[in-house]
Amino acid sequence: RTGEETCFLTCAFPSLPRKSPTCRAQYQRSRVMPQLQGFQFSGCANAKNPYHRCSDLCKQKLKLQEELYGSAAADVHAEEVEEEAGRWRRVPLHKIPNALAIPRAVQLEPATTATHHLEGGGAPIVVTDAQEGWKAKELWSFGYLRQEYGEHSIFCTDRAPQRKKDNPQAQTLRVKLADYCDYTMGVKESYISAYERPSPSQGGVFYMNGWSPFYQERELASHFSRPSFVEDTTPEDSLPLKQTSFGYSKLMCGPPGTHTRLHRDSLHLHAWFAQIRGKTQFILYPPAATETIYGDEEQDHHSSFDPMSPDYDSYPSARAATAHVTVLVEGETLLIPAGWWHCAITLERSITLMRSFVNSTNQVMYENALQQLQSKQLIKMRPSEDAGIAAGTAEEEVPEDDVTRDIYKRAEEYKEKGNLEFSRGRYREATEAYSKAIDCVGDEVDWQEASSKSGQIAVYHSNRAACWLKRKQWAKALEDCNQVLRSGRCDDVAVKALFRRAKSHEGLGDVDSATKDLNRVVEIQPNNRDALKELDKYRSVLHRICILGNGTQEMRAKQRGDK
Repeated sequence: RTGEETCFLTCAFPSLPRKSPTCRAQYQRSRVMPQLQGFQFSGCANAKNPYHRCSDLCKQKLKLQEELYGSAAADVHAEEVEEEAGRWRRVPLHKIPNALAIPRAVQLEPATTATHHLEGGGAPIVVTDAQEGWKAKELWSFGYLRQEYGEHSIFCTDRAPQRKKDNPQAQTLRVKLADYCDYTMGVKESYISAYERPSPSQGGVFYMNGWSPFYQERELASHFSRPSFVEDTTPEDSLPLKQTSFGYSKLMCGPPGTHTRLHRDSLHLHAWFAQIRGKTQFILYPPAATETIYGDEEQDHHSSFDPMSPDYDSYPSARAATAHVTVLVEGETLLIPAGWWHCAITLERSITLMRSFVNSTNQVMYENALQQLQSKQLIKMRPSEDAGIAAGTAEEEVPEDDVTRDIYKRAEEYKEKGNLEFSRGRYREATEAYSKAIDCVGDEVDWQEASSKSGQIAVYHSNRAACWLKRKQWAKALEDCNQVLRSGRCDDVAVKALFRRAKSHEGLGDVDSATKDLNRVVEIQPNNRDALKELDKYRSVLHRICILGNGTQEMRAKQRGDK
């Protein structure tokens, strides 16, 4: 051993006896490293590797990212997201496999838009110059809205659009616009934050997704005009129709992370979205993909598939669906043809102006949709009103049977139907029956009061949880079990819910939570054979490892105690 003096100056192994090939190669890499860094493109996925040298393949990947995400392409590989004011942080982009980029265009003519983007199913397009001359581009901000219109009452919700089968149901708050702006800006602690649920599956941050003050606030309405690239012939021949037309224009605001779930607009209406502030990522699917993404399966115009957090085990056919993706930045306007499925998430604090409209390309379908709604008695119209007024009326499903009957008797009938379907192994049909039983008493706000009348509400949730377990829908089973346990019951129904919640945790790979619930069952019922049998299995290390393998990477890290 000759010592440190025989080695290269930058050698990492100075104790080696001579200048070995390993040392020489490392020394050469250290010399060429600064040169290689100059050949890396900004935004390259391999930018962290100091020895990576960008090639034509890197250029192609970057070009694809720019097509998909526009000016936000540089954020795709960002490890940390730049912090915004207050409590909020910007949200990273969602990478959608095999997605197609929504093209961008300038100076579109209405005839071109109708032919290429609205007729025959259409194709979405982003127009970059549609907001020219709008005062909204300079004036609109959360501070401006707070100062000028802060006394307006608005509704904000933690899940949009709301669905009847949400469990738990979405929360909707009626607050002053000034209070909501404080919440969104994160300048100070807002009382709205106290209503946020801890789990994203139960609801996200609160979103103002339907404020339409433009008929009363004409000054605010004068800050924008209908884009010239598309024809808009929404009827305004009478005062009620004019009010309806103004109602088709809505302001959507929220902090980073507000999520609009996958849906398509009713009545075959076209729509455009103008991004005034911030950035919003949109994910779209064509009408032909309706069955593939499970659209209209549980509720008309809604899909329970979430492209931003895809569950391909529950929705396997969704793998074959091709998404159309874009990131809308300030000054850009997205046109969505009638019938297209879409969802969105705000990447920054955002203000988006949305308008639904009618023109010659969807007029016939729009009128036919109104007639169908009238024939099904989903909406009611006064004789003096024109058909266009009904477009602003929310759809309400009419129960299949007589609504004048006692709701608890109807719920019991649905429960008996569910029991019969479950005994036949028809778990999907049983789930629907129990869901209808829950819907019958869904208007009851106070669980204890409702339980005193029927004594069965928790049973409906517990039975539906059993169906979800049979269908391996672990998260949904977990939510139903939590609903039972929140009711405050301490009887056989609660014990069943605890046991089923343990099986739900097991399906999700959460060993600790499953063991905890099983122990609680044994504490309440020491002779419960099912719980004792399951606990005996958990004494086996191999069994615990197998259960842990069912979970996600985050769940496994949690079980190991990783920070």
